[in-house]
Amino acid sequence: MTAKLSIVIPARNEEASIVPVVEGLLAQTRTPAEIIVVDDDSTDRTREVLAPLTLAGKVRLVRHSRQRGYGACLKSGIHQAQGEWVAILDGDGTYPTDRLDEFLAAAEHAEMVVGARSGDVVIEPWLRSLVKRLIRFLLRFLARIEVPDLNSGLRLFRKAAAQKYFHLLPDGLSFTATLTLVLLSEGYPVEFLPVNYFPRQGRSKFHPVRDTGNLLVLLLRTILYFNPLKVFVPLSLLLVLIALFVALFSIFYLGKFMDVTTVVILLSAVQVFVLGLLADLITKLKR
Repeated sequence: MTAKLSIVIPARNEEASIVPVVEGLLAQTRTPAEIIVVDDDSTDRTREVLAPLTLAGKVRLVRHSRQRGYGACLKSGIHQAQGEWVAILDGDGTYPTDRLDEFLAAAEHAEMVVGARSGDVVIEPWLRSLVKRLIRFLLRFLARIEVPDLNSGLRLFRKAAAQKYFHLLPDGLSFTATLTLVLLSEGYPVEFLPVNYFPRQGRSKFHPVRDTGNLLVLLLRTILYFNPLKVFVPLSLLLVLIALFVALFSIFYLGKFMDVTTVVILLSAVQVFVLGLLADLITKLKR
């Protein structure tokens, strides 16, 4: 691949790790065309430790005047990027910086290449690992999609593909998960490469309850937006099964058929299915 490459690194209070991350990228055999660090109004010395690299022209620093969020940092960096392809990498030292050649090679046949955290070394909190398993299960159940890592912070994608869906991509931590779901839902080829995941330097910005809830809502919203039948049809079938259970339970256990309850549940199943068909029709008409 000869197209120009830009690397975007979101950073907030990463003074302990940002310089080693940038230096690791610069040490690769294939030096990127530009490295953009987007500082999300850090309150530590992130900007100061980057100053020698920015003065030397090795890094472009984009600064937010207020904290806007992880996704907003990526949007700012992607907007500023001059390359046709954009790689993103967290500034906390958790991802390897020496895999750029492999990602570029894989991108010959994909619109996005994601670093799946399934390498030989994967060190992450048990709660985050549990959340990832839950998300993967829901994706298999609702969308029949097998995703090794939905929200990895290491990935390479075509700039135009991401910008096309900027209006759907949130400003928070769900940016990467949304991008993965959107491209998969739209039929873009996405490759997953196993990578190591190291302990982060500094304090994590991941909030277990809030960010997990946001991720679950995002998953349902994205599937509804692109393929609503994958949500409405299973829900309709579930209601049919509940109606069947109520009917059998009332006949064989209570000795009296709960006909009204059974009919109401079945009618609800039909309504849900019809709503799914309407939502699917609206989705297709918008495209």
